[in-house]
Amino acid sequence: MTLILLLVGVAMGIFGTWLWNAKNKKNIKLTFIEYLLLAFAVIIFSAGVLFVKTFVEESETNVALMSGLVSSITALILLATTWQLVKRHN
Repeated sequence: MTLILLLVGVAMGIFGTWLWNAKNKKNIKLTFIEYLLLAFAVIIFSAGVLFVKTFVEESETNVALMSGLVSSITALILLATTWQLVKRHN
């Protein structure tokens, strides 16, 4: 299961690098609060992956499903809020 965490981390790193390059190419400016919201979204998503991994290892599939769902929805809400803030001032 540690391999899954490694692969998720590598995928998030590649996606983050791609987003950073796209931001620089399109000359999009981000404020401190937007960086903070993005950091919270990444932390919540990472915690959700960790919770799902832990609960699957303990054979608690219903709890794994619910914790994954709650953390994913929370992270998506934060990302959507950040997206709207960026679109509003750029």
